[in-house]
Order: sequence, then structure tokens, then C-alpha cells
Amino acid sequence: MKSISSKKKFLLILTVLIAVILTAYLLVSKGKNRAIKKSLEIYINAIVNKDFDTIFKYHAHSQRLVAVATKYPETLETQINEIYKEQKALYEEAKLMDNIKEFWSEKFLMVKDMRYRINKIEMVRDIENPTSPIRERIDALMEVEVEYTNIDTAPNFHKRIKSVIYLVRMVHSKNVIRSSFEEMGGKRWLFKSIDIKERSLKYW
Repeated sequence: MKSISSKKKFLLILTVLIAVILTAYLLVSKGKNRAIKKSLEIYINAIVNKDFDTIFKYHAHSQRLVAVATKYPETLETQINEIYKEQKALYEEAKLMDNIKEFWSEKFLMVKDMRYRINKIEMVRDIENPTSPIRERIDALMEVEVEYTNIDTAPNFHKRIKSVIYLVRMVHSKNVIRSSFEEMGGKRWLFKSIDIKERSLKYW
């Protein structure tokens, strides 16, 4: 039996190593995508059910305010309570504006009578806030295809929306919350913003 040459052995080992690395990368990517989807689903359910405790926990801007409060541990609990009350008041008083990227517009866009599907997840740089002191400046950008099944409860954005593709941005909590506080609340993806994909909006 002929022995395998050193060159062939090297190529074989290299091929196996590349396959292992690619497999590990795909598994990590799938795990990350599942985590992002799960966080968005939790946030959507919280919006639909008006569960502000969960909304607050998964809302990036609110958690960024909490992150600032952690710099003053002696008054942390009081500050978090104040932030919670302020954000809840803003949430309850919010109105659907022409610019749906305004805070809390998702309150009007995520309703019970809708079907949605997450079509695409892409990791993108945070070019909207390049000087933000976050660790990676990487967001998850998702295309979320939505169909509203009831004209009476569909969002009234100039007219009642029938279907649309939303561009939803999520940011990881490690890029928002100080690590020590994040461990208390659990690592998760946070809702950052929502927009409408160009030419995807259809009315009833």
C-alpha cells in the first residue's frame, strides 16, 4: 500500500480544518439569528399585549438611559424608577408621525390582527451614530414582512396599511448596558428602530 505523501496529508488536514471552521461559523451564525428573532418576537408580543415591563426591558433607548443611571449606584433604583415612569408616559402619549423612526411608533404598527415573517437578517455598522461609545457599533437589520388582516385595526398611516416590509434594527445589550448591570438583566437583543422598506407599502 502506498503511503500518503506529506503534501497530500497537509492538504487533507487543511481541508478538514476549513470544514470544521465553516461548520462552527454557521452554527454560531444560526444561534445568533435565533437569538435576534426571539428578542424581536418577545418585543412584538409585548407591544401587542401592552406589557410595558417587557417593552422597557427590550427597548434600546430606554436601556441606554438605564446604562447612564448605573454610573450613580447610590441612586440607581430611584433613577431607574424615574426613567421607567418617563418612558411609559412617552409611550402612552405617542402619536404615529410621518417619520415612523420616531420613538414608540412601533406601538401603532405592531397589532394583534397581523401576520409577520422575518425574511432576512443582516449585520450592519451603526453609521447613524458613529461616535456612540458602544463596543462594536454593529446592529442587526431585519426585513420583516407584515400583512394586516383586519382593515379596522390596521395602522392608519395616511391610509390603512394592508401589507408592508419593515426594516427593524436591533442592537445587542452589551453595546448599550454596562456589563455588570447587563448580567443582572440578562444578555439580549434590544429594539432600536423601525422604518418602511422603499416601495413595499400597500394600502387597503
